[in-house]
Amino acid sequence: MVSMSVSSLRNNPAPRQRRSLSPPTVGTAATANNKNNNGGGAFSFIVGNTPAEMKSKKHMTIVRKAAMRSFLEHDKKTDKKHSRIQFRNEDSKASRPSTENHDEPLDDSVHEEWIGLNRAENKGYRKQSKASWSTISQRSQEISILETQTSSVHVLEPPPIVVPSRTDDQGRKLPYDRRETPLFVSFGEGIDPFGTMFQSRYKLVSVERMKFLCARFFGTRAMGQYWIPTVLSSPHTFLSTLSVASSHLDAILERDTESIETLSLRQEIMHLIDQNIVHPNKQVDDLNITALIQLIASEVIGREEGALRFHEKGIEAMITQRGGLNDLGVSGYLASTISWILLESAILREDRPRTMYSDYCTSRSTRKYPPIATIPESPIYRPRPQFETLKKSKCCTQESLALLNDVQTMMELFLCPTKAYRRDSRNLLSLYKDITTKYRPISELRGPNDRTKNDFKYEAIRIAAVLQATAIMRRVPLSKALSHAAATVSKQLSSLYTFPATSQSNDFPASPTSPTNIRHESMTNLTTSPSYAASLISSQPPSSYFDASRSSVSSVVTSHPSISSSISHPSFSSISTSHSSISSITASRPSIYPVNSRPHQSVVAPSPFDYNPFYQFTSTPTPDEPTALLIDLKVVLESSNMSECWQDMAGVLLWIALTVGAASHENESKVLKKWYSALSMRASVLLCFEHPEAVHATMLKMGQVVEALSEADASEGEAPEKKRRTAK
Repeated sequence: MVSMSVSSLRNNPAPRQRRSLSPPTVGTAATANNKNNNGGGAFSFIVGNTPAEMKSKKHMTIVRKAAMRSFLEHDKKTDKKHSRIQFRNEDSKASRPSTENHDEPLDDSVHEEWIGLNRAENKGYRKQSKASWSTISQRSQEISILETQTSSVHVLEPPPIVVPSRTDDQGRKLPYDRRETPLFVSFGEGIDPFGTMFQSRYKLVSVERMKFLCARFFGTRAMGQYWIPTVLSSPHTFLSTLSVASSHLDAILERDTESIETLSLRQEIMHLIDQNIVHPNKQVDDLNITALIQLIASEVIGREEGALRFHEKGIEAMITQRGGLNDLGVSGYLASTISWILLESAILREDRPRTMYSDYCTSRSTRKYPPIATIPESPIYRPRPQFETLKKSKCCTQESLALLNDVQTMMELFLCPTKAYRRDSRNLLSLYKDITTKYRPISELRGPNDRTKNDFKYEAIRIAAVLQATAIMRRVPLSKALSHAAATVSKQLSSLYTFPATSQSNDFPASPTSPTNIRHESMTNLTTSPSYAASLISSQPPSSYFDASRSSVSSVVTSHPSISSSISHPSFSSISTSHSSISSITASRPSIYPVNSRPHQSVVAPSPFDYNPFYQFTSTPTPDEPTALLIDLKVVLESSNMSECWQDMAGVLLWIALTVGAASHENESKVLKKWYSALSMRASVLLCFEHPEAVHATMLKMGQVVEALSEADASEGEAPEKKRRTAK
């Protein structure tokens, strides 16, 4: 009977039913009732007559319970289904090695054993489930380890994502490896493939290069928002912007005369302005006035006083014909720019400005600032009772802050004297003694290897403070006080630190490089000095004083020069050219500043028009004391690293530039005069669009100081004449 049943089973196999591997579930009465009440567990019905009744606590509890019950049941079903599938896969894998040949028929005994095993397995599933799961997990771990070992043996290294075109040139090094790339070259500087920029008629003018330098010298976010759209509207406004950058470049390259690019741009701008003056609708429009005021700014940098006076009269006539400063456009920035530029021009000439510009700045020079606002504070601009910004600045030391407070107190006492003249005189004398004797030079405070950029900032503030205090005490203009201040400063200098004659070589010009390779940073040795960006890691405030996109040029010099970090606003530098008299003077004269405050090599090559083959045979005279003081202060400022215009101390730097720029008015060195005027113009432009009220107030206060010193000198000159007449 058994054999017959087996044979019949073999001939007529019945369809095999799918057996469940999960343990049988036992339902409870409560579960059954819930399923019946909820419609099989799918829905829960609630009844209400109003929306408020539907949202009652009782109904919400029923809904939550039904939702949670449905979630839990669905989760259990998913877990059971997943475990069933996984167990079936593992079971099939485990049974494969036992069947060596699937095509051979099985014996009757094998079928009987297989059926019995299935029945036994179905009965004892609960007892063996834990053991089977542990066996399956161990087996899966062993399989994964074997697969990992096999893949690690046979897998090769992946190919590069980009295969280089070639690594050598027929056995030789590539041109990039054979020649050294110049330092700080910008790939996008000279590229204008679609000709979108207005071009100059003169082929010697590189518009792309000047535009690049203009953005690096003067560009800010506020300038791009308020000023640049007007500048890009016409050729003469665009080219006049480049003329400011060209004049600035001449100043920092220490050129005695203006370059061909500057002269060409200026000539073309004047020609375009004259063409527009012929047309009645264009002669006094915003674009023509914008082009003229930027031309005046370039002449302020170049100290071209003859052309400057002529163009100042011309723009005054244009403004009068237009109806006044208040009728100009560009959201008021055109009138603001005209006013402070002409005030600055008068300050640098120690002249009195036009009333029209002073009145406009006076009406727009006050603003209420919260205590946490960052503003360009200085001795000539302190709208709050204390220097709140300078107190928080990491660039301002305690000595610098105390010195600035004394300078501000002395200046206010001089401009606004009280009725007690003798008491004011005693106070002024006490402040003058403190400024000239209490605050010592850095040669006495720090060693040559211990000085930081903040120390050089302090030294620059100290020299400017001595100059202004001397002018106030002697009641003379700043230009006349320069010689007295130079004598005072020279007494404090120590001959301990001197420049060796070989610290800087000007015998031959540097190799020609791109004009954009300008690095206006620290005067320290390029191979040892840390970059300004690196120095700001520990000293920079959390938020930059200007926009965040402005960073510094890295000064790391490697064996193979490459493009360094992102180029940003370059500051002034003592860039030695082949003809520069200032560089040759400073290379041989003694000074208090150490050797490492001189550049080790020139990064900027001179213009090809500046090369003088007989320079090594020329000799320069020893400068007098006023010129020596201007040179020393220039070295100090360059050592302080002005790539960011001192950031939150930009107002202090502007005060120094205006004070020394006015003092250098009658100096014989035009190179130094242009250098300080370029510094003042750059600091003003960087601040004027973000802080117009502060720039207005700064120019007004500095103009008051210059005017008061001139009037005091005039009254002192008239007093001896009256005495002589009375004696007769």
